Amino acid sequence: MEFGIVLRQGVNYAPKLIDLVRDQDSDIPPEGRSVLHILAEMLNELMAKISGLDSVIARRVKADRAVKRLMTVPGIGPITATALMALTAAARDGCQEADVPRFRYEPILLKKSDFGLRA
Repeated sequence: MEFGIVLRQGVNYAPKLIDLVRDQDSDIPPEGRSVLHILAEMLNELMAKISGLDSVIARRVKADRAVKRLMTVPGIGPITATALMALTAAARDGCQEADVPRFRYEPILLKKSDFGLRA
């Protein structure tokens, strides 16, 4: 279903979408509004959970000097620095190799037949 409403993609534009769904004067028909209202509420809940996790990560960053040092490397922010520290702590504490996730790049080779196409 299309309603002729154009919004930009991305998390920064989600609140505008939610406001539009809640606005009874918008051009969204009632049939679509009920479904979009459910999706908007789910999006609100998800954004609240993400905000809570961001707060937890921010508290951990403030408490850990090593994480702060990692963040001085260009391209490494609080999430990456916290994840790296968690992985190094797991390795330091003697976890088996199988317990630590692998983050190396392994290309996946696909063939036309994987998509039901003839070679």
